[in-house]
Amino acid sequence: MGCGIIYILTILSVICRTTSIFNPQGPTVASEYTNCINKLIEANFVQSGLLMFGHTYNMSTTVSRVRAELLRLVHGYNKYFVEISNPVDQYETLDDDDDDDDVEYGMMEIFEAIPAANYYVIVIDTYTNFVNIAAKLMKARTWNPRAKFIIMLFKPAEKSDVNIRHAEKILGSLFKANVIRAVVVVPDSEDIRKALVYGWRPLDPPKYCGYLNETAKGRLKIVNTCTRGSVSQENKDLFTDVLPLDMKRCVIKILTLERQPFVSHNPKEISLEKEWIAQVLLVYNFTPQFDYGPETRGEVNKQGEWNGGLKDIQNKKADILLGAIFPDDDVHRDFDCSAIYWADSYTWTVPRADKSPAWYAIVITFDKLVWYSAIGGFFLCVLSWMVIGNLSGDKPYHRVFHHCFMNTLVSLVGWCAYSKPVTKSLRVFFGFFSLYCILFVTAYQTKLIDVLTNPSYEYQMQTVQEIIDSGMLFGGLEELQDLFDDSDDYEDQFINDIWVDVYDSKKAMVEVVVYHNFSLLCSRLELKYLTAMVPELSDSFGNYKYYELEQNVFTVGMEMVALKGYPFMDTFSKSLHIFQQAGIQEAVRSGFEAFIQRKRAGLLRSIDNDHPDVSSLSMFHLEGGFFVLLLGYVS
Repeated sequence: MGCGIIYILTILSVICRTTSIFNPQGPTVASEYTNCINKLIEANFVQSGLLMFGHTYNMSTTVSRVRAELLRLVHGYNKYFVEISNPVDQYETLDDDDDDDDVEYGMMEIFEAIPAANYYVIVIDTYTNFVNIAAKLMKARTWNPRAKFIIMLFKPAEKSDVNIRHAEKILGSLFKANVIRAVVVVPDSEDIRKALVYGWRPLDPPKYCGYLNETAKGRLKIVNTCTRGSVSQENKDLFTDVLPLDMKRCVIKILTLERQPFVSHNPKEISLEKEWIAQVLLVYNFTPQFDYGPETRGEVNKQGEWNGGLKDIQNKKADILLGAIFPDDDVHRDFDCSAIYWADSYTWTVPRADKSPAWYAIVITFDKLVWYSAIGGFFLCVLSWMVIGNLSGDKPYHRVFHHCFMNTLVSLVGWCAYSKPVTKSLRVFFGFFSLYCILFVTAYQTKLIDVLTNPSYEYQMQTVQEIIDSGMLFGGLEELQDLFDDSDDYEDQFINDIWVDVYDSKKAMVEVVVYHNFSLLCSRLELKYLTAMVPELSDSFGNYKYYELEQNVFTVGMEMVALKGYPFMDTFSKSLHIFQQAGIQEAVRSGFEAFIQRKRAGLLRSIDNDHPDVSSLSMFHLEGGFFVLLLGYVS
């Protein structure tokens, strides 16, 4: 009888153990995995925010129970705004085995004013389900690669390496989209009621620098475990120290748009932006590799596809794009941008008005009030000469009005009077009058030289409306046109209709000063650079042959652009802010000003030697005068 009872108990024990081992779809296993994920959420999702909850179809019973219970618990915290995302068939899926480097991650949905996600929780039972839901999440406007990811892959396996391979593929495919804060929870192959939490360091220099050919294979580590629903290290933060501060000479690829003076391929030329960013990269021990890409930043079409340099960034041909870029709303929406590290103003440049006639310099040498005073003084001298001549009894020549008038006139312009006074009183007057004439002629000639070397101009266009009335074309960089495209202002609409894309600012400025049929929207810093480099923009006196409107059209801040979620963008932004506070930006700007002054001084010397605007006195000029003098002597 006792043996029978023992036999029955043994059979029941085996049955219960078999059920616990071979029934992964039971409520006990589901409850334990729910508790495991819930504890990880409590420990790692500390701040409130948007939590994206991935949902798929055709899931197992355990996955369904875990999702339902997790949603109930998460909603009970009253801390997260939860959004459930379902997979959609038409989205292109993302696979870690895809070797195509040109795969694009365009944002195709209609924009909605919703915040970016802070956390992601995905509970699945197959890798295929993860691929489908990940493709949906990455296309959504809430997509945030900097968020924290907890992924549970409930797929019991007889061998541990099966789930490890799945976890490697999940983390590897997420890293393709710049996700570095992610863990994968999988069941232990030896005990279904034990869960292993796998994590990794995608950036682990100098061996692993985050290059495209790197994967998560063989790099996973168990960062935590759950046994019977209890977490072994409950308060452990799974996402700390994922971003190294010393990259140990890892190469960072930087795609640059050649825009002087910000970026230049010539090492002898100044490159404000390159030098500035190189200093930031030096802090993190990066080795920059500058590649010179297309001519334009790139624009987005109605299908959400980018061209130009931004297309290359989407295709991961480089990590960062720079080159006097001021991102608009479309760029900020689809890419990550750094903090503003440089500011520049844009204005319209138009042809300089024609020079005034040469004779006009004789008139404008003195101001109107000075001229009125000189004329009044002239007649006062004439009358004084005539009055003193009559009172002193000088000869009749110095007492007649027309003779006094002519003598005063010729003396005032620096010539000699025909007849000098006889009486002492008139001679004293004549002596003081001669001093006055010398001072007057000296002042006039000195100012006349200054006027001739700085010629006056006819009326200069100074407003956009005047430029429109002149019939000129407007143009500038391709991305600048967007600023006029959406405007309701009449002038902006008119400019947008006749806009001409400019790819070479040097040639465009030559069009402005030579042909007088074009107005260029140009950066003031770039204009300074062009003036110091292009001889056609200045004359030998240093006068500009163009005119820049005093009012700025707009002032923009320059930023670096990278693929959405680029890990180091926030870190670079903090360093840029520190550099600005330390005054490094002002030092770079001062160096730029000194460079421009040296270049412009050399340019003006070359212009003076090659194409002088002033004709020096030569024998050719003297031949006519001496010939007339010779004829006078002969006659």
